[in-house]
Amino acid sequence: MAVSLGGSFGAVAETTSKAPDFLKHTYAERPEACAADQYGERKGLQISDGSISGTEFGCAFLTYTPVSWGPGHDVNEYVVLVSCGDDSGITRPDHLSIIHSNGELRVQSQNEYVEMLAKEAWNEPGFVSKTYKKCPG
Repeated sequence: MAVSLGGSFGAVAETTSKAPDFLKHTYAERPEACAADQYGERKGLQISDGSISGTEFGCAFLTYTPVSWGPGHDVNEYVVLVSCGDDSGITRPDHLSIIHSNGELRVQSQNEYVEMLAKEAWNEPGFVSKTYKKCPG
């Protein structure tokens, strides 16, 4: 589906299930989340090809809609439809805005319940409006 925001606000291109190339890398809010410990666990949230994941919480990326801010501008922003859940097995839909710039991702959630699930999993703020840095490798 193609949607035009019109005017100076930008235009949205075709929605796709193919992840943008920058998501072939792994990103984390903190460096210690880049590598797993001896039990295969990571500290905090990690973003990689097709998901945000952490201990007992995750979001699967379903579709990506690139946002272009006019002819000749690079696409570095996507609206992503996701399905998020925790170890209870209950899932919730969400829309994320993901902006890629200088090896970082800025992620903005639209679902306060999903944010609460992420926060409860680690007893710290979840992923609404967070910046994730590209992991080494």
